[in-house]
Amino acid sequence: AAGTVSSVARITGDKRVRVYHMPTTTVGYLSFNQRDPADLSRPHPILSDLAVRTAIVKALDRRGMVQATFGSWASVPEGPVPQLFWIRDPGFKPAAADPAGARAQLRARGWIDSNGDGVLDKNGAPLALTLNYPSQDATRGQLALQIQEQLRQVGIRIEINRLDGPVWVERRNRGEFDLDFAQATMDPSPAGMVQSWSCAGRGGANKAYYCNPKVDSLLAHALRAPRKDALSLYRQTVRTIAADAPAVFLYTLTTPMAVNARIRQVELVPVAPWSAVWRWAPGPSR
Repeated sequence: AAGTVSSVARITGDKRVRVYHMPTTTVGYLSFNQRDPADLSRPHPILSDLAVRTAIVKALDRRGMVQATFGSWASVPEGPVPQLFWIRDPGFKPAAADPAGARAQLRARGWIDSNGDGVLDKNGAPLALTLNYPSQDATRGQLALQIQEQLRQVGIRIEINRLDGPVWVERRNRGEFDLDFAQATMDPSPAGMVQSWSCAGRGGANKAYYCNPKVDSLLAHALRAPRKDALSLYRQTVRTIAADAPAVFLYTLTTPMAVNARIRQVELVPVAPWSAVWRWAPGPSR
């Protein structure tokens, strides 16, 4: 996705091609490790507190970051809900950034800047966290720097770890992170949320060990319900996950697909973009 904005701008000026929007099942998010990386049997000394996690979400200008990085080719999701999911709420609008509110929330939990160094602290420990991301992804690197600066402004120190892909995966699998910048291509069905956002998923795709029995119950009912009832259940699930703030849900991507302008009968199947190419046809005069 790196360079999407500039690349699309160049291509759309070329009359030889047309650019089509194709929704995806990709979601980018910043996972909060709720276990202590130094001892996974213990809760995280900072991120196990819901108030801290929600303050971090509140401090970030997600809409501004997504617009600056992707232009119109991504949007902020309510939760683990990519653009292609039929359960997506078209009326959802992400809350605006509220750094002052985030600071007040942290202060209420005892985080203050006692020594004037610009970093909040509590009982002598600074509010300092690491953020891991894979070095091959320039987009996540660009967003990581924006996240670091925005959190610095509310007194949270972020150390960015740019890791080779295999090292990033290894640390993620071992739970050796505070914040992990993940990007997942989800199953086309919302039933796939069970893998990463249920208690049963812990130790598998659920690397941050998020667990809420209410989410599990809602998912179980949604999986068995008729489609008309499942919609409400899935949306309740998403709202519950978002309220728990197991992650900062940053973006869901749209893929730009450039096709020769001679082709007028274009059919793009999001889960298999090239599966309908045999039905494409040029315009009558082409």
